[in-house]
Amino acid sequence: MIVLSYLTKKFFEELLEKPLEEKKYTHLNTLIKNTTFFFIGNKNSYREILEKKKNSLRHDHKKVLLIKQLLAKGSWINIPIYFKNLDYFFKYLNKKDINLDFIYCSDLERKNKIGEVKYLKKNTMKMVISSERINNENQKLLNTINKIIENSHTITYKPREKFNKVSSTLEFKKWHKNLKKLIFVSDEVLIYDRYIFKNFINIKNNRAIYNRNSDAFCRTLNFISNSFIKSFVSKNNFDCKLICVLPPEENKYSNLHSAITSDDNWEFLKNEITNFIKLNPTKTSISVKDWKLWNKVHERYWRFYKGGQVIKVLKFNPGFDFIKEMNFDWNKDKEYEFDNVSMLDFYKKEEKFNQLLESESVLFEEKSA
Repeated sequence: MIVLSYLTKKFFEELLEKPLEEKKYTHLNTLIKNTTFFFIGNKNSYREILEKKKNSLRHDHKKVLLIKQLLAKGSWINIPIYFKNLDYFFKYLNKKDINLDFIYCSDLERKNKIGEVKYLKKNTMKMVISSERINNENQKLLNTINKIIENSHTITYKPREKFNKVSSTLEFKKWHKNLKKLIFVSDEVLIYDRYIFKNFINIKNNRAIYNRNSDAFCRTLNFISNSFIKSFVSKNNFDCKLICVLPPEENKYSNLHSAITSDDNWEFLKNEITNFIKLNPTKTSISVKDWKLWNKVHERYWRFYKGGQVIKVLKFNPGFDFIKEMNFDWNKDKEYEFDNVSMLDFYKKEEKFNQLLESESVLFEEKSA
């Protein structure tokens, strides 16, 4: 989904002081341009080092430009806290249930296991990257990074399997860890599933009543809201936007629209939707679009934003009800897939998606944090 990394101070000093080898330049330049590769750390601490060592850059314009681009990288999560060493930094990340993918350190640090990597466990050293390792394994490292970014996940409920058992599986834990990484670097999510509102509708004798299909949607929002609260780090309030569509009439004899828009029924459904978004303690809104837009966007999407910019798009199927009490089917697995959407595919479908987003809502409810 995304990659989280950290630069030790000695790696940064080494970058400033030593000649910039071509493989190292190519490696770092690739990471800087990759919007789904994130550096985490206190930018001021690196700027202080840069100020002290700036004389070593006087005649190296290529390196000066690289350093400027590195510190200006949009996908750098600035944490304005000074940590004594990586052990303290890890404790901070552990509180948010976040794991780093890579640590970039100096050759000397990795070779002798000193400095900021001194307290790392032996099995953690495989995620530590030095200049020497870049020279020896550059393409292999870049392939590993791309594999993490393009990684997809599947949540599987076996017949009659309850959520408690599903949530203990390795695949579920991997999915949840990667989801929390995305939340950590975001300040807004937009979740589109055209079927959300439909699963709150149940008309019996022209009267709207509780639809038990809505239970899984409520469980799902409640589950991910806990990750919103625990994992996000932005100074902005976290914003969750849900988009769905009013379902069309099932056939020419259906009176669904007239039934749900009667005053009592519409008020009941509004209350159901309001109670639904109240499950998330952060700022939350839901927009129900007109039924004429039912076929505008078929796929379900989960968009992650930082500072108003899209940083990641996931396509998920079959719906926003992947946290459920159990799979009630006696014979079939129930699978929920989460796939990476490439930026090329994102731009191809952006016009239609924007038409949907910008259209007038037949129902809009929101709540503050």
